[in-house]
Amino acid sequence: MRLIIADDEKVIRETISSFINWKSLGIEVVATCKDGIEAYNAIVDEYPDIVLTDIKMPGITGLELIERIHKLDQHIEFIILSGYEEFSFAKEAMKYGVRHYLLKPCNEKQIITAVQEIQQHWYMNEADSRWKRESAAIQQSFQTQSARSDFVQVLEQKLESLDVADGRERNMIFAEIGRTAAPIADQDTLVLLASGLLLKYADRSNVSYSPMQLMDYITELRQMKSADAVKESLKNRLPVIFQPPLTASKGTADFINRIISYIDNNLADPDISLKNLSEQHLFMNVDYVSKQFARQTGYRFSDFLNRKRVETAKQLLTQNADVQIQDVAEKVGFGNNPQYFCLIFKKYTGLTPSAYISSWKKNALT
Repeated sequence: MRLIIADDEKVIRETISSFINWKSLGIEVVATCKDGIEAYNAIVDEYPDIVLTDIKMPGITGLELIERIHKLDQHIEFIILSGYEEFSFAKEAMKYGVRHYLLKPCNEKQIITAVQEIQQHWYMNEADSRWKRESAAIQQSFQTQSARSDFVQVLEQKLESLDVADGRERNMIFAEIGRTAAPIADQDTLVLLASGLLLKYADRSNVSYSPMQLMDYITELRQMKSADAVKESLKNRLPVIFQPPLTASKGTADFINRIISYIDNNLADPDISLKNLSEQHLFMNVDYVSKQFARQTGYRFSDFLNRKRVETAKQLLTQNADVQIQDVAEKVGFGNNPQYFCLIFKKYTGLTPSAYISSWKKNALT
């Protein structure tokens, strides 16, 4: 990303330019400017992604600079440097989408943090755009090719049946998928069909990968050296991508059903544990319950509980996109620890809760 630094104090702009290792952050400083007019011209010439600017400068102020540039390009991100008495100017700049305000004197860490937050937001938007572009192209090709492929029809039937399959049946389904794919010798055809199906089922509740993780995996498949390598990868990865359902399936022991029911009805309780459930509710040995739970559901207890909490959190976040993340964290059992909730949420979805809301809003509008 490209950065312009604008400040009328030479020592400040040169210090920011030289003392921070911008290259290690993936940033190129394309200009340093001593006043607002110079900054405006540099922005027009250098098309930066980020402008770090003082509020009070000769020529035109930082606020006037932001206002003018906003009319030309609303994608440029600004970071404001300002003294305390100029905070009212910073508030005015926020009308133009400025989200980063640093109070002078600020340190290197504060500047780096602001830049990295902008980078994360930018890359998230890039990834979202990439997902939409590439998934549309894949699905268009997939629709043409899939009508002539028995592989697709068999695979769709098998993927649909995973929702009600127990552990043994899941193994049989994935084995049959492998046998169906075996005769396909053309690598490009195999990758296209597999990619189209993965994207078709991307929003299913039992798909553990986020859309961006799926797209990364599709890219990985494209880069493989042979059709056999693709088949081997699918054999190992499909059971990971398509997780067992977070509900009791046929043949599940009654005490496992009782555990799942308890979790559903007490998800807000941060102190749910298999030990407590086994000893206080089931009156059974916790080691036995733990082994049977993993065998019959396909999940370790902690993994099942976290997935259930994340799935419920996703529903709460999309039902009301203005909901507070801390409130969601409490409702799904993370108590007063929203930071831990965010870590777990990102582990299972690939996105932070706030990024998930943003992604959902964009998809809802398209």
